[in-house]
Amino acid sequence: MKVESAIVYPYNLLFAPVLRLLQKQGKFDIKSAVTIGMFYQENADASYIDEGASVGIPLKSDLSSELSFADVMIWAYYDYSNNRILFDRVKESIVYALKKKKRIICCQRLTSEERAFFECFSKAQGCDFLYMVNTTNERCFSSGSTICDSLDVPLIVVSGIYHHCQVFDAVCSLFDLFQKDNYTISAIAPSSSAEVLGMHSFPAFFQSSMPECEKMKQFRETVAEIQSKEKPDAMIVGIPNNLLMLNGKYPGDYGLMAYEVFNAIHPDFSIVCVDCNTYSPMFETQLLSLMKYRYNADVDAICISNIGVNYESLELDLYEVPEYNIYSLSDVRRKIKEFGDKTLYPIANNDSMCELKNKIVHQLT
Repeated sequence: MKVESAIVYPYNLLFAPVLRLLQKQGKFDIKSAVTIGMFYQENADASYIDEGASVGIPLKSDLSSELSFADVMIWAYYDYSNNRILFDRVKESIVYALKKKKRIICCQRLTSEERAFFECFSKAQGCDFLYMVNTTNERCFSSGSTICDSLDVPLIVVSGIYHHCQVFDAVCSLFDLFQKDNYTISAIAPSSSAEVLGMHSFPAFFQSSMPECEKMKQFRETVAEIQSKEKPDAMIVGIPNNLLMLNGKYPGDYGLMAYEVFNAIHPDFSIVCVDCNTYSPMFETQLLSLMKYRYNADVDAICISNIGVNYESLELDLYEVPEYNIYSLSDVRRKIKEFGDKTLYPIANNDSMCELKNKIVHQLT
């Protein structure tokens, strides 16, 4: 069976774990990752963007040129932060690709009107527009739902103390490692890009005005339904948003979504992702207490993100969103070494995540 050639656009930090796993899965022959603008040396490896493991795919900036090498454009999720001008520019590029008869796989969340436009336009151009955002989880259960909410499959729950702690990266890594060991794994990931990887995106009803108790009920039913249909050996759940607030200006959601998830399901193995600028043995002690008393959960493993909060920028109070620094894996290892014999798992290190996978297997069997 022929593997379709593809490019990814607009490639960015949030899509890095998706590209890395897509490359491993071999679903597409990915020719390049095309960015908006150029901030790197042409043909640099796509790992440049997150200092993670090598991807083997070059970074490019000329979309029109790269389209000639591909049958498919994977429309990557991008956080536009209300930048409508940039979003409109990207949408124009998608229209251009459709005119060139390229099939579009969309991982960008769209409004119903935007989705309808692209589906209609692609049909007129005689090509496909495949919308891969929350295709399996956007549904409503009636108040009298008869779905059994018994959770018989071991649950591995991954959470992060702050927004950019690479929870999605950790979920992708574990999902891949378990599958390589021939385990049947289901996953709910904290990204709208999860569907293209064979996972489930985090349910959209958490962003609705639905009462909190109903969200917890429906989430438990969602998990139960996936377990019932897919019959996995284990299930991974990655929680979006944060366990802690950075400060008064950047509170996130005050840990509300994590509180709801931990009340809806109880992990058999709990992983917390901590950024490399925040972790310390003293912080770990505080974290264990927080998880026990606020979320009624243990901490079975701590993963270290190589994306760290820029605390100096927090003190300056100049930015609308928190600033983060990206560190190399060697920097992370050096930081971990300072803490002696602590068992910590750098997310960017595949060998380290393999050790974590082995620990999970040992603890759950």
